Amino acid sequence: MTTLEISHSKRLLIIPDIHNKTTRAEEMIMMVEPDHTIFLGDYFDSFGDSYMEADDTARWLKKSLEKPDRTHLVGNHDLSYMTPNPYLKCSGYDGAKYKTIAEHCIDWKKLVLYCQINDDWLCTHAGLSKRFCDSFDGNIHDILESSARDLSTIHDSDAPHPFFQVGKLRGGTKSVGGILWCDYDEFEDIPGIRQIFGHTNSGDIRHVTNKDSEHYCIDTGMRHYALYHDGELRVLKTRSLTTKPC
Repeated sequence: MTTLEISHSKRLLIIPDIHNKTTRAEEMIMMVEPDHTIFLGDYFDSFGDSYMEADDTARWLKKSLEKPDRTHLVGNHDLSYMTPNPYLKCSGYDGAKYKTIAEHCIDWKKLVLYCQINDDWLCTHAGLSKRFCDSFDGNIHDILESSARDLSTIHDSDAPHPFFQVGKLRGGTKSVGGILWCDYDEFEDIPGIRQIFGHTNSGDIRHVTNKDSEHYCIDTGMRHYALYHDGELRVLKTRSLTTKPC
C-alpha cells in the first residue's frame, strides 16, 4: 500500500491535472509552502499543444520526480508516453511528442497509481469506483495492491490491464473505467472510503458526502487545489493563493 503518513501539523498540497501548466503548479507550491505535494497525474497533453510543450513538461517532470517531498500519480495522458504499447494510447497522443519525451529518459517507475493519506483519503487519478471493484475478489487493500501488476506488464500488449480499462463514456468497451479512466458519471462511492481524484474536467468541484463515504473530484483546469492540514481536507480556489492559506 502506497501510504503517506502525514502528521496533522504538516501541510499537504494536492494538485489535480496539470496538462502542461507546470509553471502554475510551481506557483501553487511556492505560495502554499506545503511539507509534501501530491500530483494527481495528467502532466502531458493539452488542446493544440506540440512537441515543444511536451519537451518543457518532460524537463519539469524529470526534475520534480527527484524531489523527495513530492508524490506523482499516473494519469491516462501520461500512460501514453510511458510505453510504446499501442493499446494504452489516448486522445492527445502524438508520435512527435512521444519521441521528444522519450529523449529525457524519465524514470517512470517513480510514478504510482494511487496514494493513501494516513488512513483518511485515497488519492487516484480518476477515482476507484465500487462498480469497478465489484469485478474483483478481496478487500480494497488487496484490489489496490493488485494494480502493481498492470504497471509491471505495461509493455505487454497481450496482457490484461484492468486498471487501465476504458469505460463506454470515454469510448471504451467496459461498463466502467479503471482508476486512470473512470469518468465521473461512471463513478460510484465505496462504503467506508473517502476519495479525492481528478480526470473529469468541469467548471467547478464535485463533492458528495454520504453516510459512510465521501469524495471530491477537483479537475477544474487548475482553478482549484486541495490542502490537507490538521486532519482536515479543504478544496480551495486558486485565487485564494493571493494570501497564504492558514
